[in-house]
Amino acid sequence: WVFESYATATEVLVEGQEVLVESMRLEGGAGGGGGTVRGLAKRMGRVHALATVILVGPRAAATAAHARALAAPLVKVSVQGGAAGITAPSTGGASSSGGGAS
Repeated sequence: WVFESYATATEVLVEGQEVLVESMRLEGGAGGGGGTVRGLAKRMGRVHALATVILVGPRAAATAAHARALAAPLVKVSVQGGAAGITAPSTGGASSSGGGAS
């Protein structure tokens, strides 16, 4: 987590229809980390990876359900003991699972 900021945005369109918009921004000084790059590392705690998985559509429904079931215990552990101030994601039609934030 040795950077001042990180920003990403993902949009998924299916047959011209927007089905998912996901964005994330991590700031070194946001949230009271002391205003330094180390502030982000301190807030992220034991979380050392970040991932987004997007499974959309009827052909991915079974895989999405399986991925949610596999990720649920990891999300719970990450939220409880890892990154400070991160809350568990809500479930919806598309599945997005983060290794520390989603």
